[in-house]
Amino acid sequence: MGWLRLWRFFVGYVRFCGEGGFPADFLSDATACGIRLSDTKRVGERFYGYCPARQYRALRPVAVRVGLTPPLFALAADGEIGR
Repeated sequence: MGWLRLWRFFVGYVRFCGEGGFPADFLSDATACGIRLSDTKRVGERFYGYCPARQYRALRPVAVRVGLTPPLFALAADGEIGR
């Protein structure tokens, strides 16, 4: 599994976290907009996933449209929330 983290580091992936709203609609809309998402999972009320760093800004309008509160967070490698 270490090679996957190394690959994401070199290619430039962002781990994100969203809460509330309609996660299924978010995932569908993001995919329809051409944003590549991977390793999405739900933990309680939050859901997590990865996307390419260059596509991260395109996630915010989708998150607002489906009602995520707060709209979206990028997570640091240690799991801390950053904006």
